[in-house]
Amino acid sequence: MRPSNRTIEETGTLQTAGKAGRLIIKEPLPHPLTWGVGFNWFDHLGSGGCFARSLSYPLHEEVIPDPLDKQAWAAVEEVFENLRPGLIRFGLPPDPHVDAQGRLITDTVHLRRLRWLGDWAMRNGCTIIVDPFTTPRYYEFPPPPGVGETIPDFCNMAAADNHAYARRFAAPLMKLLLDDWGLKSIRWFCPINEPLSYGVYQTPADGPEPYAHYVGLYRELRQGFDAIGLGRDRLGLLAGAELHSTGLGMKSLNMQLLGRGLDITPWIDSIGCHYYNLRFDHMSAQEGASTTAMRDVIEVQTAQFVEYGHLRGLGSIASEIGTFYYGWRTNDPAGAASCDACLTVAEGVIRGMNAGLEGFALWCLFNPNNIDGWWRVAGVENGRMVRTMHPWHIYGLLSRHARPGSRVRPLDRVRPDDVLFPGISHIHGTCLTAPDGHHTILLANDHHVLAPPITLSLPMAPDGATWRRIVTDRVRLMSNEPVPEANAEGDVMIRPSPMSLTVLTTRTN
Repeated sequence: MRPSNRTIEETGTLQTAGKAGRLIIKEPLPHPLTWGVGFNWFDHLGSGGCFARSLSYPLHEEVIPDPLDKQAWAAVEEVFENLRPGLIRFGLPPDPHVDAQGRLITDTVHLRRLRWLGDWAMRNGCTIIVDPFTTPRYYEFPPPPGVGETIPDFCNMAAADNHAYARRFAAPLMKLLLDDWGLKSIRWFCPINEPLSYGVYQTPADGPEPYAHYVGLYRELRQGFDAIGLGRDRLGLLAGAELHSTGLGMKSLNMQLLGRGLDITPWIDSIGCHYYNLRFDHMSAQEGASTTAMRDVIEVQTAQFVEYGHLRGLGSIASEIGTFYYGWRTNDPAGAASCDACLTVAEGVIRGMNAGLEGFALWCLFNPNNIDGWWRVAGVENGRMVRTMHPWHIYGLLSRHARPGSRVRPLDRVRPDDVLFPGISHIHGTCLTAPDGHHTILLANDHHVLAPPITLSLPMAPDGATWRRIVTDRVRLMSNEPVPEANAEGDVMIRPSPMSLTVLTTRTN
C-alpha cells in the first residue's frame, strides 16, 4: 500500500460519504511510555508456606523451573523471545534470602532466575523492578497474639527496625544485583506490595503509627542506597500502591499521609497503582466483583493520579493490571483468562497510555491458576513452553509492540456522539512511535457486533518498512490480516472485528 504523505500531527474530518467515522492522531503526550508493557513474575511460587500467612494463598507449587535444568529453562527463554516484554516486576520472596542472623543468602533458585532475567533484560531493553512484596519474617514486628504460621486472613508485619531492614537486607541485596553482578537492567526497588490494606504491613497495637513508619521505611531505603553508591540515577524507589476497587491507591494513600502531616514524595521516584476494577463503559456492574466503568477509572481517576505524580516530579505506573469482572476467586476462576477479560485489560492499557501512565505490568506471567483465578499467560510443562490462549495472544501483542520510550499519541474520534456512527464509541486506540522511528497503532473494539468502518491516516513508515495488521479476537489469534490500500488522500479504511485487539505496525518482529 502507499503510505500517507501527511505528517502524524495532521487531523481530518468526519467522512460521511464513505459511511465511515474518522479517528485522528493527536499531539504527543509530554511524557513517553517510559517502561512499555510487560508482566509480573511472582517468584514466591514454589518458595513454600503461604503468602502473608494466608491459607488462601499457598506457595508450595513451583511453576517456574530452575535455570540449572537446561531443557526446561530453554522453554522459559522461548517465552521471553516470543513476548519480548519491556518491563518485568520480579516478586522476590524475602524469607529464602535471610538466614537466622538476618544476613543475606545469595545462593537460591530465585536469585538464579533473577540473574538470568537481568542478563536477558540488558540485551533486550527491558527494565526490572525488584519487589519482595512482604517484610522478611526475621525483620518483622511480632505478629498479634494468636496469629500462627497460617491463618484464614492475611498478616504481614512491618519491619521492626527500618534502619536495620534497609542496611542489612535491602542495600546488600541490591548491591549484589547491581554492583557485583552488574545487572543494570534492574532500575527499581519496591519493598511492600499493597501496604496498609487487608493485613499487609501492620504495626503492633501499641505503636509505632503505621503511616509514619511507612514513610520512615522509604527514608531509610533512600539513604541506605545512596550510602553504597546506588543513587537515584541507578536505582529508583517505587511506592507500592494499596488496592482499591474504585480508587487509585497511591493518591488515596498519600492523602492519608498528608492528612497526618507526612510526605513520602521526597524519598520516592515513581508511584504505582493496581487495577482490578476495570469494565467496559457499556457494561453493568457484575455480582462478585467490584468494578467501575473505564471512563471513570481511566479518564477521571487515572488522569488525576498521573497529574498528581507529574506535579511532584514522579513517574506513574500500573504495577499490576487485570480485571475481576468476568471472574476470579469469588465466582468463575476461569473468567480471568477469557477473551473478554483480556480485551478489557488491553483496552485499559491503551486508555491508560492515553491518560499518561508510563508503564504496565500485567498480572501474571507464570501462575499455577489455582490462586485467585486463571491468571497464567505462559508456563513450562514437561520441559516445553505452554501458552494460555487469550492471555498469550492479547497480552503478547501489547508486550511485543508497545516499546519502552515510545511517544504516545492518543487516537480520538472527531465527533464521538455522532448518530451516524454510534459504534465508533466502542473503539479506543493510541499511536506509538518507538525510539527507532517505527510506528504502532493499537485499536481495541469492545463491541460484540461488527464495528462501523473507520478511516485514519497512517503516518509515514520508516524507509524500507511497510505496514502490517495483526488481529486477535474471539476466533483469530495473532492473525496476520491484509492492510487496506490507501485512497488518494492517504487514508485507509479499517473495520475492526467484534471484541478484538488490532495492531497496525511498521515493526517486523
